[in-house]
Amino acid sequence: MKFNVLVTHKLLPEAMAYLQSHVDLELCPEKNAPTKQDIIQKIRDKDGLLCLLTDEIDREIIAAASKNLVQGLRGERPDNLVT
Repeated sequence: MKFNVLVTHKLLPEAMAYLQSHVDLELCPEKNAPTKQDIIQKIRDKDGLLCLLTDEIDREIIAAASKNLVQGLRGERPDNLVT
């Protein structure tokens, strides 16, 4: 069984290929950064979230996940981590 992961932004082709071989992923549309409501709508059935440090992930987004969510950030931004 593969985990379901939401990816907020397209990554390097090698990274996307690696992820696709290990998890079922859904990529947010590329034309604009996903809004908070976009993420909340898509996160409901996901096991994981891979986002950029430009994405503001807060308690409301984490609470919208129907499962125990694993969050991974590409980069580090201390004011953007939910504990």
